[in-house]
Amino acid sequence: DYPTARQLAHFFAPAASADADTASPALLDAAPSAGGLSPAQAGAGFERLGDCLLMLRSGASEPPPLFAVTSLEGTATLFSALTTAGGLYALQHEHLSTGDPAALAEATLPEVALKYAELIIGEMRRRAAGGAFLLTGVSFGSFLAHHVAVAAGSLGFPAAGIVLLEPWPVPPLLSPPTSEEGAAQAAAVLELFSRGTLGAPAEEEEEEEVLSAYIGQPEDALGPLMAERLARLGLQPFSTANILKAGRQIRVLVHHSRMWASAFVQPLAPLPAPTQVFAAFASEREDFFLRSFGAAPEESDASTVRRFYGTAMRDEVVIDGSHLEVGVRCATGRE
Repeated sequence: DYPTARQLAHFFAPAASADADTASPALLDAAPSAGGLSPAQAGAGFERLGDCLLMLRSGASEPPPLFAVTSLEGTATLFSALTTAGGLYALQHEHLSTGDPAALAEATLPEVALKYAELIIGEMRRRAAGGAFLLTGVSFGSFLAHHVAVAAGSLGFPAAGIVLLEPWPVPPLLSPPTSEEGAAQAAAVLELFSRGTLGAPAEEEEEEEVLSAYIGQPEDALGPLMAERLARLGLQPFSTANILKAGRQIRVLVHHSRMWASAFVQPLAPLPAPTQVFAAFASEREDFFLRSFGAAPEESDASTVRRFYGTAMRDEVVIDGSHLEVGVRCATGRE
């Protein structure tokens, strides 16, 4: 049987905090296999170009490369199953790669977006390719991708297009979240997200049980507990690497939530004129945003996103399913 989270917390937590840099970076990457949502060999085939940039797959030099922006847990390797003509890259949170607490210091999404935009521009120049590139993101990743597109435009290197998969409501919200996710709430969200992306989504009535499993646990026990619970579901091995990754993902989500809470009270900056928008919406999106952020149906309706982007909206599609189902199917090339 597996050791309990409490038994492991004392042993692993010091290593996760003090010696995180010694963990093999490749072991901290995870991706679905091309055939579906089962996990592939960790780090297989990815070329690490820095702490925040992975090349998931090289491609022809002429078509514009696609840069997938990190989702809420800090990675974008979910997109590795996509078939693209040009190169395919993933932008990920620096803390997930390094474990460095300093990587959690950015206070706003525009700060993070500027760092990612500079990495994209640097890679485009290294490739000696044309100036055209594409951005994509799912859920929170689409929200951050918009900020990256704005930052790239401000640097004189606008994206040719941005593909928004289940984009978030356009701020400012009428009743924005008033606080960031706590570590226990973040762990519960990440378990539900991981179960959804790995093909074992929780039923709605199970969500309360998932949250209750983490409430009241010491913060340094949350990573081992999350890794243990996902292992018991058969979704990943129970390993030191997955314990380290879970702890880092929890801290990344808390960091992201702190930044998106402040972003929700400010108007969203417009995209630079050359950037075109393509969007995929879930038919059941309003329910997710009501439960997650208290967004009114009219705030999360696809028509609100459409009005914001105006003539920049090149094309859109509505797909039957929930927010998570549609986001995962699109990101993994099954839609």
